[in-house]
Amino acid sequence: MTKEDPPPPIRVLLIEDNPGDVRLIREMLADVGGPAAFQLDWVDRLSTGIERLAEGGVDVVLLDLALPDSPAEDTFTTLAGVAGSVPIVVLTLIEDDRNAVKAMQGGAQDYLVKADLDGNFLKRSIRYAIERGRSKVQLEDLNAALAQRVQDLRTTTVSKAYVDNIIESMAETLVVISPDGAIQRVNRAGINLLGYEQSELIGQPGGVVFEDGDTVFAFFERLGLNDTLRSIDTNVVAKDGTRVPVMLSGSVMHDESGTMLGIVAVAQDMSQQRLAEEQLKKVDESLEAEIHQRRSVATELEVTKANFSSIVEKTRDGLLILDKEGIVLYANPAAGALFGRSERELLDQFFGFPLAAGETTELEIIRLNHEKCLAEMHLDETEWRGEDAYLATLRDVTERKRLLAEAKRINEELRQANQIKDDFIANVSHELRTPLATITNVLANALAGVWGTLSDEARREMQTGHTNAKRLASMVT
Repeated sequence: MTKEDPPPPIRVLLIEDNPGDVRLIREMLADVGGPAAFQLDWVDRLSTGIERLAEGGVDVVLLDLALPDSPAEDTFTTLAGVAGSVPIVVLTLIEDDRNAVKAMQGGAQDYLVKADLDGNFLKRSIRYAIERGRSKVQLEDLNAALAQRVQDLRTTTVSKAYVDNIIESMAETLVVISPDGAIQRVNRAGINLLGYEQSELIGQPGGVVFEDGDTVFAFFERLGLNDTLRSIDTNVVAKDGTRVPVMLSGSVMHDESGTMLGIVAVAQDMSQQRLAEEQLKKVDESLEAEIHQRRSVATELEVTKANFSSIVEKTRDGLLILDKEGIVLYANPAAGALFGRSERELLDQFFGFPLAAGETTELEIIRLNHEKCLAEMHLDETEWRGEDAYLATLRDVTERKRLLAEAKRINEELRQANQIKDDFIANVSHELRTPLATITNVLANALAGVWGTLSDEARREMQTGHTNAKRLASMVT
C-alpha cells in the first residue's frame, strides 16, 4: 500500500434481528466514515453469525444479545467460544443492562445502549475494541514468548501450579501460618475436615483451628533454623465445634537472615485410629471381664459343687467336663452353641487333649454347618462325681481377633502416611527454591526491558507475577 492508497475498510459483522436497528447502524457508519471506511455484513441469527465468523475476514462483531435462536444470557458466551481473537462489542437495551455487564466480565470489549447511540460514539467504540483486541493478542504472544524463555532457562520444572496441585491433592490437612499466628492458607483437605469456607479462615488466628493453638504456635516460634515439629497429638476444632483428633507436624520457614517467615503445619486425621483404639480398649476390658468371670467360675467350682449348675448354665463361656480319656461327660449351653450342636449331642463324644492342664491355647472350631470360629481354650484339673476329670473352658474370640487385626492394619497405614507426610514437608521447600529464583530473575529482566518495551497492561501483569514470585520465594527460602 502506498501513501496515496486509502486504508482498507474496517470489516464489521452485525448480528441483529431488528431491521430498524440495522438500518440505523448502517446510516451512522456511513455518516461518520463514508462508504469506504466500514464494510458492514449483517446476519439476523446467532447461528448464521457463527458461520460467517468461520469464513474469516471479520475485524469486529456488533452483537445484539436478544436473538431468536439464543437466550440473552447465553448469546455472548456462545459466540465468544468461537470468535477467537475477534473483538466483540455488545448492543443492549436499557432493560438488558445486566446481561451486557455479564458479557463485559466474560471478555466483551465494550457494550453500547442502543437508545444512546450516535455515529461518532459507535465509530470510536469500534476502533477502541479493535485496538484493545490487538493489544490482547500482542500480550498473549509476549506471554507465550516469555513462558518459552522461562522454560528454556529452568533446570528444574516445579511451577506454582504444580505445587498447588500437590497441596490440594494431599489427603492431610495443610495450614500455612504467618509469623503472627494468622492463617494464610488452608488446602482442600483442611476445608473438608473443618467444614469452613476458605474465606472464613484466611486471616483468622491459628487458635481458631487448633484446640491448644496458643501453646502450639508459641512452641513453633521458639524453634531454631531448619527445625521441624513432628507427630504431636492435638485436636482441631471444626466449624460446628466438633473436636477432631489429629497428629500435627510442621516446619518453620526462615529467610536468609534467620527471620521467621511463617509455618507450614500438616495435620493427619486420627479419628479412625482413635476409634480403633477405643474398640481395642473395649475388647481388652471385655477380655479382662471374661478372665475375671472365668476365674470366678473355677473358684465357685472348687468352693461348692452345689452352685455349679446355676453358674455354668448362665455363663457365656463354653464348659466341657472330660474324663481321663478325653470323652465329654458334661457340656453347658454355651459349649453347645459354640460347636453348633445341642449339649446332648456333645455327650460321650471324644474331644481329646489339645493341651496340658493349666495351659491356654486357641482352637479353630468347624461347626456342623461348616462355619468356622476361633475359640480360646483353657484346661484345668477338677473332679466329676468323685472321679478325677478335666474342665475345658472355651470362649469365642473370633470378633476380638478380627478387631485386633483391623487395628494393626490401621496403625500400619497411619505410620506409612506419617512417613510420607514428613518426607514431603522436608523436601518441598528445597525443591521450590531454584525454579522460583529463575522465574523471579526472568520476570525482573522482562520488566527491565531486556526483551523489548512492554505495553502498560503487559507491564502490570509482569509486575504482578514478579511480586507473587518473590513472595512465594521468600516463604520457601
